[in-house]
Amino acid sequence: MIMHKKFILLTFILSCAGLSTANAVVVDLKAVSMTADPTSLSFIADGVRVTAEGYHVEYDPADSSTTIYGPFSTTTAGSNANWTRPYFGRTLRTATGEVATGLGLVSTQNLGQTDDDRPAGGLRPGIDSMTVPGALPSFQFALFRFDAPVDVSQVILDAVSNYKTSVWVAGGNTAPNLDLDFLSAFSAFSFANSPTLAGPIHSFTPFEGINYLAIGASPGQDIGNLGPIEALGRAQFYIDGINVSAVPVPAAVWLFGSGLLGLAGIARRNKTA
Repeated sequence: MIMHKKFILLTFILSCAGLSTANAVVVDLKAVSMTADPTSLSFIADGVRVTAEGYHVEYDPADSSTTIYGPFSTTTAGSNANWTRPYFGRTLRTATGEVATGLGLVSTQNLGQTDDDRPAGGLRPGIDSMTVPGALPSFQFALFRFDAPVDVSQVILDAVSNYKTSVWVAGGNTAPNLDLDFLSAFSAFSFANSPTLAGPIHSFTPFEGINYLAIGASPGQDIGNLGPIEALGRAQFYIDGINVSAVPVPAAVWLFGSGLLGLAGIARRNKTA
């Protein structure tokens, strides 16, 4: 009888080992509550804490090298009667303080880059691959860090004016070394490229069980294809959302522990019988 109980318990544990109850959650980056640190923003997505930072990459045609600048500050880069823009973060309506956009980067903060996002007419909003005349060609990206593994299958973008929303997305499990050139920093990541679409949602083969996600503007022809990143044309957009699902702890992890306790209890009862 005791061996029969053990067999039932072990069968139940093993049968549950592959169960998964993950459901995708679309995180609205214009609406989700965020906490601002000096150079990062954090929020909760499907129960997972997410930290986001903004980076700017310059390409030197002389030797095909790339340099990554950032993370940029989350403090105010500039404002007028209508809007207030941070170096990295969401644009606010000046009069009300309400969130007006998703995540963007204004790289006027002096971190050594030549392209400071200050074209004629003011500050350039959004994540972009636009280059100020006389500066080195550039593109920008946001890096998201998850404190537990997640699956990501979509990003939602909002175009700025009539510019393209051509985007590259990269997922990985280890932190990129951003002191290196771009391709070396992300050598362990998987990439997906998506051209401008009719709608704001860009879907791709899901990145599964990742802890890091980068979303960036595709380079222009002055850079060309950069390793796994395709030059899909000048781009400028806000990152409005990501489709995330937390990777559930396998049922076997906690069931195995409870099963061992159950077996121990059965063994004790057997000894005292």
